[in-house]
Amino acid sequence: MNSAGERLPRRAADFPAAARLRAQAEFEVVFKTGRKVVTRELVAWMRPVPPGASRSRLGLSVGRRVGGAVQRNRTKRLLRDAFRHLSHTLPEPHDVVLVPRPANLTRTAEETRRALQAVFERLARGESARPRKRRSNRSSRAGPGSKPPGDKPA
Repeated sequence: MNSAGERLPRRAADFPAAARLRAQAEFEVVFKTGRKVVTRELVAWMRPVPPGASRSRLGLSVGRRVGGAVQRNRTKRLLRDAFRHLSHTLPEPHDVVLVPRPANLTRTAEETRRALQAVFERLARGESARPRKRRSNRSSRAGPGSKPPGDKPA
């Protein structure tokens, strides 16, 4: 607000609602169909938006592991700012969901931008998280010297 109490116009650099993922269903679509990248600072899912969409959209999921409310809000602000500056580097519009990890606590704005740039570069190269290998049975967890299931003492 200015000195007369009038609301000032929003800056072009603000983060409009059209640039955000808001509904749970939007997040779920990205989680289910997007590509995932895991780094020390972030876990990211990314999927191209439907044809005709004009811009990339960002969704944030910042849990309590990241810190208290002040720290979570700071983390979200830094990630939105980094996304605002880097989303134009994507070859086409994407829906992006970012989940910061607790290692993100001491990040500056520049470090946050570099971390997000690294995620975008990995996704552009086609890298994504490897699927977890499922263990075939519980016997694979047994330590050395243990008997496999079904072996009976003689």
